[in-house]
Amino acid sequence: MKIAYLAGIIDGEGCILIHRSINDKGYIGYTLEVGVRNTDGRLIDWLKNNYGGTVKVSSRGNSKHKTCYDWRLFNQKAISLLLLILPYLIVKKEQIEVALKFPVGKIVRNPALREWIYKTLQSLKAMVYTLN
Repeated sequence: MKIAYLAGIIDGEGCILIHRSINDKGYIGYTLEVGVRNTDGRLIDWLKNNYGGTVKVSSRGNSKHKTCYDWRLFNQKAISLLLLILPYLIVKKEQIEVALKFPVGKIVRNPALREWIYKTLQSLKAMVYTLN
């Protein structure tokens, strides 16, 4: 039951990202991330207590806005979680299937593979936003 609930949270409130960075030598690095942002800290505490990860608290500097809580998992931990929830997903299933092709922790001699995954995931994310 917990896994189905988690899948619903990720499907509705979550995000699946691949961050790309370039160091001073021109090497391109990628990080896979699964996250949830919410204004209710109880949800974020539940995620952290049950699945680990990191939590950040951010105030928007405006008293009219609530405090936001961000929960994140990265790379191999993110992949393990995505595999766990995949059968229960509806909205973000295709996004997650692409993210699961991401070669975390592997040296990929073909940088085009990582670039394709990165761009495909960005495109799918844009499609999901149009559904909201």
